[in-house]
Amino acid sequence: MTISREQQLEQQVRELREALEDFVDTTATAVHGGIADPKISSQLSRLCKLHGYGNVIATASMIWRAIDGKGAFLFGPCEAVARQQLEKAEAALKAHP
Repeated sequence: MTISREQQLEQQVRELREALEDFVDTTATAVHGGIADPKISSQLSRLCKLHGYGNVIATASMIWRAIDGKGAFLFGPCEAVARQQLEKAEAALKAHP
């Protein structure tokens, strides 16, 4: 059975919407969630002040990825960029329900 071009486009839109919804869920959790571990917060804060927050985070991410390439956190954009992208994605989902 051959599907029409319109059906192909509808399927692609559904798949893009699902991917965008996944992005929104994941990014929202990263931007809005999380609780610092009080057992290591002060030690980690000192380490970050000594070596730079981004450097510590990037290095920890690379070390984790070397150990577990599938489950490790990735070092990504700064919070302002993540929030901006999240807002764009949420607006696109709202505009096209």
